[in-house]
Amino acid sequence: MIRKDDKPLQQIIRRVEEIKTNYKGTKCNCELSDTWIYKKQHYSGPLPINMSNPQYLSITCSYFTIIAKDQKNCCVFLKNKEIVLTDNIVFNKDSSSYFLVGHSFLIKQDLYLKPCASSLLDIYSVSQLSEQNTWPISMINKKMFFYEIPNKNGWYATFPLLHSDRTEVSSIQ
Repeated sequence: MIRKDDKPLQQIIRRVEEIKTNYKGTKCNCELSDTWIYKKQHYSGPLPINMSNPQYLSITCSYFTIIAKDQKNCCVFLKNKEIVLTDNIVFNKDSSSYFLVGHSFLIKQDLYLKPCASSLLDIYSVSQLSEQNTWPISMINKKMFFYEIPNKNGWYATFPLLHSDRTEVSSIQ
């Protein structure tokens, strides 16, 4: 976003305005349940009480793949801004829909503050996993990448993957 050291704030504002004016991206079609492809059926859990089989290790939409329990592919950013590590993909008979089973990060803060708050780009420093919970597949907004921050025991940096956002420039508008 910044091309030279001179006037970084003005440059960021210009780049954001350029994106708003010129962006012609397409929305991900993962909103519809029939656009998800469920792969690698299994029966090994975890399976919460109100959920049932079938269970899957992997789901794919046209823009990304989520693989449960795979550190490189299990992190997602939800529409409610929760960051979740996926342990399983399960079916709920009551709602006839699929759910993620996993843990969300309870502590979420900016990874950096300059030149702008990293949360504006959905980049966070996170820690402390919650108890196991479930979220509807429809809550997935984008895929994230996470890795442990060196010398900060129990803290992770999370970054959205390029082209995995399910809304058009939502964080800028």
